[in-house]
Amino acid sequence: MADKCFENKTILVLRNTGELIEVDCESQRKRYLGGYEENSPLYVCGCEYDNKVFFFPYYGKKLKILDLQGETIEYHDLKFKETSSELLAACSCIVYKRMIYVFSWNQAANAMVIVNPETYEAFPYHIRANDIEIYPNSYSSNCLVGDDIWISANEKGTLIQYKTISREFIVHRVNGCNDIIHTVNFDGKYFWLTGEMDLIVRWDYKTNEVTEFNDWPEGFMRTGGKSPWKGMFYGGFCHDNKIFYAPLEANQFLELDCSIGKMVSILTIENSEYCYGCNVLHNNSYFVEIKRGVDQSLVCGYMIGEHIEPHKIEIYDGIDNCDEIFECRLKNNYQCLQENSFMRLEEYVHYLSNE
Repeated sequence: MADKCFENKTILVLRNTGELIEVDCESQRKRYLGGYEENSPLYVCGCEYDNKVFFFPYYGKKLKILDLQGETIEYHDLKFKETSSELLAACSCIVYKRMIYVFSWNQAANAMVIVNPETYEAFPYHIRANDIEIYPNSYSSNCLVGDDIWISANEKGTLIQYKTISREFIVHRVNGCNDIIHTVNFDGKYFWLTGEMDLIVRWDYKTNEVTEFNDWPEGFMRTGGKSPWKGMFYGGFCHDNKIFYAPLEANQFLELDCSIGKMVSILTIENSEYCYGCNVLHNNSYFVEIKRGVDQSLVCGYMIGEHIEPHKIEIYDGIDNCDEIFECRLKNNYQCLQENSFMRLEEYVHYLSNE
């Protein structure tokens, strides 16, 4: 699933049908919003703009847009300008100054596309360094620093800086970093980076000096092989000089104090579980999807943040105003990519008839 948070709610996009479900992160009630698509594309990332939520496809050019006031759903094709490829392999996006910046990691697509959310015009960009094409990685962690967007690259020790004013890219090589960077956070002075390595790196981008931190809290451990990806953490969020890390191949959510580099555990999850999908709510808390196993079975969600007690949100316990969607377990790759997912009754019957 892709998800997008606003206020105290998150919108889940069903992977097999493109349908939308609203989850209230306080009451934990689920409400069906519609949006069924036959042969739906896979919507991987989304962002909020002007009281609407824009969802971008992985392989495609059709936008799915939810109007939060009228709860209507629209579809618009991106109008690509000056490109031979009208294709997104969207894995992350960010809104800045009334434009949406969408990043793709697959070499078949445009590395970055700037989307005008008013006209749906799409301006594609390629990223090059020393005449070599560079792409964001599949995590595509991005961070806004001033007028610049920083993106993790699909090359070891590499960050991409996009200067929105001059519209130029600068490729940075982090000193001594021989790892793909997964999470990128900025505390106002330093960048904090994580990847497959068993440490957290603080990087001074002005001097290219790095400091390594691996004084983990008691009980913290690396747990390998439980997800299709490699890396200590899936996501990190910086607020008030603290970074909250959501685990991928680790067993704890961590809170890091940027002033001294001290880490404390705020939540322990089962060794078979990992985070995949993290979004910031308006009150500086975070909704995190928890999945299990290499088949990406969605288990539950968690709310974490500085001023809240971490708590679990059950996903599969009924949806208001829709009895025909339920959670089921599939045996093969039938439009669900082998994950526990919501599915319509007629789809499940069709699936059984083809077994």
